[in-house]
Amino acid sequence: MAYLIGVRVKINRAKKYFADLNQAIKAFESREPHAAVMEIDPQSGYELYRFREREAIPLEWGAIVRDCIHNLRSALDLLGNDLVRHGGGTPSDYCAFPVGSSQRISERAPSRGSTVPAQRRSNWSNDSSLTTEGTIPSIVSTVSISPINICC
Repeated sequence: MAYLIGVRVKINRAKKYFADLNQAIKAFESREPHAAVMEIDPQSGYELYRFREREAIPLEWGAIVRDCIHNLRSALDLLGNDLVRHGGGTPSDYCAFPVGSSQRISERAPSRGSTVPAQRRSNWSNDSSLTTEGTIPSIVSTVSISPINICC
């Protein structure tokens, strides 16, 4: 079975979205959509610098950024599933990249020491990180999220 194919597809698609966004930004900037204008205030005589918008930033850019981020997040989920499969296991509901605050993640995840159905427990038969038969490893409650560098 070929692993990481879906991960590569999602990352390549995110790179395509990112390249499309960069191209759109360059085209937008070439039209000089904004200007800084200096005016003299007739009452005070002070120089006033004003920012003039000639053309609004396209709303579509938000959708492009969202699609890029979604594909990268999906790649992380697929990576987690592929790693479990590569290790001989079967992916479950707990095999996904956590998104959200640490508090929300730990509320959704099973607590340390909680019991797990026998079907899921069988996937951990060789997992030395389990302290007691059929309990969740402590790593579940210590997940942290860091920024993703999409220039890979």
